[in-house]
Amino acid sequence: MNAEQLAIKKLQSLYESKETFDAHFVFKQNCKMVKISAHKIVLANESLVFKAMFYGPMKEIGSVKIDDISPTAFEFFLQVVYFKTDMITMDNITDVMCIADKYDASNVMMLCAQVLDKHHMIGDHLCKIFELAMRYGLDDLQISAERKIFIKFLDVSENFDIDSTTLKYIMRSKCLTRNEKEIFDACIRWAKKSCEKKSIDPIPQNLRSELGECFELIDFDRMTLKEFIQCGSSCSFFTIDEYKSIIEKLDSKSIAVPSIKPFNKRINRDIDGQFRPYWALASKRIRNSNRASQ
Repeated sequence: MNAEQLAIKKLQSLYESKETFDAHFVFKQNCKMVKISAHKIVLANESLVFKAMFYGPMKEIGSVKIDDISPTAFEFFLQVVYFKTDMITMDNITDVMCIADKYDASNVMMLCAQVLDKHHMIGDHLCKIFELAMRYGLDDLQISAERKIFIKFLDVSENFDIDSTTLKYIMRSKCLTRNEKEIFDACIRWAKKSCEKKSIDPIPQNLRSELGECFELIDFDRMTLKEFIQCGSSCSFFTIDEYKSIIEKLDSKSIAVPSIKPFNKRINRDIDGQFRPYWALASKRIRNSNRASQ
């Protein structure tokens, strides 16, 4: 065991013994107060903010109250401080980096960057790595992860665990291979996950609302008419005028798909006076045209 490993081993023993804790943090969780303790000297060695907090001219007296971090996330951070990289996983790394950034813990941030680089090399969690690299200024890692995302967009979009800002950046990039049907499907998967996290019903109106500006970045005019109709009940994402406009534009440039006349109330009413959905009407015309050509 070398000197570095021995020092880490002593830190671990110090953390596990809990006998000499002199830094105490208080969190509110589920209407209860949760207390987490550590060592001032250890935290001050890792963080300039903690150094000023415990040893500066305006040092804290008594317990430190923290309102914007969960006790679970802070425990993860402390475990990284005492145990180093062994405690960093892709499940907790977002919380750890957020706390390390807040408290200016450069060593912890460096350990997190090493973990991200390791996963990036094997092509794992690319979207999450790209998001964190962009957020915390890890430029080389951001560029490398970005290239892999654009090459493997369809694969990585199956697990779009990123925020709306990162999704917007990816969709705006000129490096992204534009297959608008794939991009639409990926965005809808992202929006469904976002609704799930917020316990929102994933109806089309809510999905579009969650996507926000990202929905406007989907270039539906680049789809074929068939692809647009294959979006399922895509008409539910649009106003009648929006859907009508896209159908007419796609119909005007369509070669393989028979021409569809502009929609109006007369051809869009059923016998009982009810409106048909536009995608159903367009699909019916295509089927009838195919039968006639056989």
